[in-house]
Amino acid sequence: MIVTNSSVGHMPESKRWEFDESVAECFDDMLVRSIPLYEDTLDLIARMVAKHVAHGDTILDLGVSSGNALLRISERLCERGLNDIRLVGADNSPEMLSRAAKRLPESTELIEVDLSQGWPYRLKACTPKVILSLWTAQFIPIEHRALMFANARSSILQGGCMFVTEKLRGQTSEHQVALAKIYEQWKVDSGYSLDSIRAKAKSLEGVLVSLSAPEMKGMLMNDGWNPEEVIRYLGFAGYYCLPN
Repeated sequence: MIVTNSSVGHMPESKRWEFDESVAECFDDMLVRSIPLYEDTLDLIARMVAKHVAHGDTILDLGVSSGNALLRISERLCERGLNDIRLVGADNSPEMLSRAAKRLPESTELIEVDLSQGWPYRLKACTPKVILSLWTAQFIPIEHRALMFANARSSILQGGCMFVTEKLRGQTSEHQVALAKIYEQWKVDSGYSLDSIRAKAKSLEGVLVSLSAPEMKGMLMNDGWNPEEVIRYLGFAGYYCLPN
């Protein structure tokens, strides 16, 4: 795990959350302190990806951010002799793409794209065997989210798969209140102050929009995927999706 600056004490620079330079500088540490079972999730995905790819295949990471997940997966594949896997990362944040470029192999293709605006030709043309959507769809407006998963389904090669990880909303208001309280304490235990936790939550309102578990699974199924939940802690879940 490559960790940059500590995110303890980081406060959003604007009222509305943005993946700007201040976030990019401490993003890796922020992930570890904000996502339960983050390391375990990446390890599980890396192991499962290795079952689907062969020499020369392509992995497409939708929302590559700082490149940490794609790097972890590619390192695991190289250990298994799969050192010619093509890596493609897409993101709408230039600051994140800049950091990804510094840590991923030079052959990695990085694409600046707003996934809420559609599926550009460069994504259609990469014909991936594996697609990653790791804590990405939750930032795509709901009216565009299903289209992203449908485009991913039409692009995947035979025998391929998609991994989706998301922060989920409780199935009822009672579930949500309880989970939110436990999650807030989990982040305090991870080193954050209540002020920073609540400032971040406020800035994410309307930016990060979660679905409930049934809604998430239903959307994936409607878009041509057969999702299997493979990891869950608090409101965070990971899905192993095979094409229907």
